[in-house]
Amino acid sequence: MAKPVHRFAVALFALGLFISSAFAQQSGGGLWGRAKAGDAIHIENPETGTKQDQTLTEDGRYRFERIPVGIYTVTITHADGTQDPPKKVRVQLGTNTYVK
Repeated sequence: MAKPVHRFAVALFALGLFISSAFAQQSGGGLWGRAKAGDAIHIENPETGTKQDQTLTEDGRYRFERIPVGIYTVTITHADGTQDPPKKVRVQLGTNTYVK
């Protein structure tokens, strides 16, 4: 029969493996917001080189998931070609940031 101290140590070790693997799966964060149907959303982080684009459908929602942490410039180009002023947004590990 195993001693209680030994079982406790094994349990702590197993818990540590579980937690570290959970954090390893979190490699970035996300950002989301709303615009008008037909708008194009461009995000860019010059530090990581990450660039992504989306064109919105009728619900006007956009979401960029699992992107590297850092500061992104978000640019919205409307269907008529006009652009909103670019917004700076910080993406943090394991969170989704709303773009106002």
